[in-house]
Amino acid sequence: MKIEPHYVEFSTAKLLKEKGFDLPTTHYYFEDGEFKENVVTGTNYYGEEYEFYLSEFNENWNDKWLTNKSGNRCFGCSKNNGYFETYSAPEQWMVIEWLRVKYDIWVVIWSDTNLDLPEWKDSAKWFYVINCNLISCYDDKEKLKAVYNTPKEAYNSAFDYILNNML
Repeated sequence: MKIEPHYVEFSTAKLLKEKGFDLPTTHYYFEDGEFKENVVTGTNYYGEEYEFYLSEFNENWNDKWLTNKSGNRCFGCSKNNGYFETYSAPEQWMVIEWLRVKYDIWVVIWSDTNLDLPEWKDSAKWFYVINCNLISCYDDKEKLKAVYNTPKEAYNSAFDYILNNML
């Protein structure tokens, strides 16, 4: 069993930056939507290729610095010189914790396998519940119009709803 990281989508990353998300991450998007990981690659003295992951050098990609496509960062550089705005691309769990700690908003997803809904009988679906101060302030299962095929899709939709409508 391999657990894969689930990063927010580009549209969510842009909303997070707008709403003040400033936690350091190792992944980010360029303003054109290109997804990047903070890694260094090269060739050593003997001609052997190497790749060095900079997880110990997490960055707040939502700061005022600009970054070029090779990863160099610059404060005050011009976009005309090949530098781009960046957007932090956190894993979904980081956004869940950020919303909980900063705004006391809890995001929970549920599978329909515990519900007796005939329209979902043939395939598992997911929905989300948003709690504010531990009281449900939005619950998409009641509307039954917003169901998702994967937990990742449900979380992304919940984040977009919160960032667009609640913050």
